[in-house]
Formats: sequence, C-alpha cells, structure tokens
Amino acid sequence: MVGIKAIASYIPERRVSNVDRAEEVGKEVDFITGKVGFTSLQRKSDGEETSDLCVGAFDALLKKQPDVKREDIDCLIVVTQNPDGFGLPHTSAIVQHKLGLSENVAAFDVSLGSNKNVWWKCNKGEDHEWKTTVVNRSSGRDCPFCTLTP
Repeated sequence: MVGIKAIASYIPERRVSNVDRAEEVGKEVDFITGKVGFTSLQRKSDGEETSDLCVGAFDALLKKQPDVKREDIDCLIVVTQNPDGFGLPHTSAIVQHKLGLSENVAAFDVSLGSNKNVWWKCNKGEDHEWKTTVVNRSSGRDCPFCTLTP
C-alpha cells in the first residue's frame, strides 16, 4: 500500500523580534503587530541549512512515533521554497544522506510554489481524492469534495 504514514515539522530556536524590525523600517509597533499579527518570528541560525531543519523534523517525528524505522522508509519528499545552497544537489538528497537512509529510498524535492500536479487525499472520506498543483494547496485551496467547489 502506498501512503503517507507520518508527517513532522521543526521550528528553529532563533527568534527575530518584529518590534525591533518596526523601528528599522520606520513603522509603529502597533502597525507591525496589527498587520503581521505576532511580535516575533523564527529564523534559522547562521550556518543552518534547510536540510538541517528537515533533520530536526525527522527527530521530532521519531519522538512522536518511535515505531518509525529508517529502514522502513521508501520515499522522502522535501517541500520548500528555500533549498540548500544553490539547489544542487537537491535538498532531499542531502537530507537522505544526513539521515543515513538507504540509497534505494526515492528522494525528491517539490517547490512550495510548484505547478506540479499532485494527487491529494482528504482524511474525511475514502473517495475524497483529487489532483491539483502544489501552489493551489499551499495557497489554501482545500478538498473540493468538502467545500463543494471544483
């Protein structure tokens, strides 16, 4: 059976203050917090790459689901707008190496704004499967069966 058995995320420790940034751009703090909605945001540290964030997400996944074993992984998908370096080698290949996954694991990158068509499956119904682009899903388009729109 083909399917996604686990998903995890990782948020870097470093924070950047939006309050400090308000002063840098000559705006009032109320303007920034009203428009942005939060007073700080996470940023990766100097020297930290997207692949390092992926390794952090994998570590989080193992904590959440300790029954997941590296040798059981058949496919690794990295979805990002910000690949390591200049994008070559692909970030997924770097993550595959850092995690010590088999060379037989299918590893590929999908750009967050990609126009690649992907099959999606909603968890609310067995028949809720549809094909659309990554950019449509990342911009908030949900299951057409649940929202009753094509």
